[in-house]
Amino acid sequence: MYLDRATVEMYLDFGWAMFAEKAGTAMDDDDRAEAARRLTRLDRRAAAAAFRDIADDECVEDAVRLEAAENLAALDPRSAAEALRGIAADEGVEDALRYEAADRLPGLDDRLAAHAFREMAGDEGVEDALRLEAADRLRGLDERLAAQAFRDIARDEGVEDALRYEAAERLPGLDGRVAAEVFRDMAADEGLEDALRYEAALHLPGLDDRLAAEALRDIADDEGIDEGLRMEAAERLAEFDPRSAAEVLRGIREDQPWPRGRRPFAHAGPVLMPPMPPMSPMLPQPPLSRPQRPPRPW
Repeated sequence: MYLDRATVEMYLDFGWAMFAEKAGTAMDDDDRAEAARRLTRLDRRAAAAAFRDIADDECVEDAVRLEAAENLAALDPRSAAEALRGIAADEGVEDALRYEAADRLPGLDDRLAAHAFREMAGDEGVEDALRLEAADRLRGLDERLAAQAFRDIARDEGVEDALRYEAAERLPGLDGRVAAEVFRDMAADEGLEDALRYEAALHLPGLDDRLAAEALRDIADDEGIDEGLRMEAAERLAEFDPRSAAEVLRGIREDQPWPRGRRPFAHAGPVLMPPMPPMSPMLPQPPLSRPQRPPRPW
């Protein structure tokens, strides 16, 4: 049975508060929300139930669901927290509204807030920038979950390189061991820009010197990386492993083409002479005859 708005208001004015629960499904989203708001003046418990039903209903418009959960917070904070948690976890809801729902949770239920932000930060279907924001919000709620979230974003090859690097930069203050592993992986990732690989390696000294030496050595040895960055990596490597740095620098110099002009004598090879033309055969010559000497007077 469909009841028009005027009839609904009449029943509510008479104080039949429970009517909203029974007739709510026969009205559109805005009418259901308006009926729940009117119920707050008559029966707060019934109003809370009406708002909870609207917030949990996946068929209701996302913005109306979020508004219902916000109204519910003034009546039943615990139910409101659960409703907001449900909206934040709903993959069918727009990313921005999911984040907004999670953003309403701190103060109502910090544990649910932390789990909501953690799920958003780890959800590859959520916009990258919102994933990073969700991980940022975790830092004030649960540092362990925040470290996991930043690690997941930094290692996700589907995320823009700059955002991956930005996520990794948040890690040292949360978990130094995880930060070192992430920076080492980024330094070795051939899919990253050369400059970001080098910058990742520069974060390793102080976190893990062994991994720092490995990362710098790999970059300096990689012939596909810009020569200037390779030289810089080799010079930084000398701070940790002078012998390896010397070997790498020697290899880089050997890879370089010689400039125009005379090569150093130490590197000069044997001079190749052009082949001699074949000699023509010699014709036979008549024997040489000497003139006879005159006899001597004595």
